Amino acid sequence: MKGEFYWTVLGSGEHGLALATDGDVLRRLRENMEERGCQLVAMSMFSEPLDYNMKQTRQMFAECKNCTVTEFTEKLESGSDVSWRGQLDYFLYNTGEIEALDNKVKVKDAITKLRENYDLVLLDGKDDFSKEILRVTGWKSPDGEEIVAAGVNDMEIGGLRYSKQMVKQYNKFDAKNGDADFCDALNHIYYNDLAFLFNQS
Repeated sequence: MKGEFYWTVLGSGEHGLALATDGDVLRRLRENMEERGCQLVAMSMFSEPLDYNMKQTRQMFAECKNCTVTEFTEKLESGSDVSWRGQLDYFLYNTGEIEALDNKVKVKDAITKLRENYDLVLLDGKDDFSKEILRVTGWKSPDGEEIVAAGVNDMEIGGLRYSKQMVKQYNKFDAKNGDADFCDALNHIYYNDLAFLFNQS
């Protein structure tokens, strides 16, 4: 309707962008929206590596067919034959083929794409997601209540418990797939955290 102003939320999730193979997709989308008199706010939200890994474990366990808690735990703790895609690879390649690149190259590519194409980059635990959305869109929270995300970091998942060995394996996954370096870079660039500098060679 004439004069009506509204926002439409589009989420890519696991079925959307693959920025490593099509880096111009957001630029083209932004140009297309602006030609229609619309504004695009591109946002990406990441988690601290441990939080992400715990969520990933929860999802993998829920999707595991015909496997016992013991079997699942032993496989994950050993790290053998475990397909573990981190946030960095999801961001760059989504469901596509992951390129065997040096992690520093992947981190630099991801940060460049974030800075060139995204208006809002959030790190779960450092930002109040609901307040940021309300700030950007101008929406009003119903009854003044905050949007609260469901808790996913319970120590027990249907009989499966997070263990010290799992956390050690998470650290190995993060070092191998670049998530540790990526999260350090996000903290450094978007939150002025200097820890990233100590990891540079």
